Amino acid sequence: MVRSDGIEFWSVRGLAPVLGYSKWKNFSKAINRAKLAYKHSGLEITDRFPDIKKTIKMPKRVEKEVVDY
Repeated sequence: MVRSDGIEFWSVRGLAPVLGYSKWKNFSKAINRAKLAYKHSGLEITDRFPDIKKTIKMPKRVEKEVVDY
């Protein structure tokens, strides 16, 4: 769970393991299907699926920027 300006929310990467997804690649496929369904319903994807960049730590003290929602 993330807190921002007093508001609590889940990032998608934090929610994936709770929903049983052990790999981001598999959860990403589900997110892409949801985005496509939202688009086909005539709605703007970015209204509900804003791309958020997140920095994660990698081995050897390297950091990597990844997509989150």
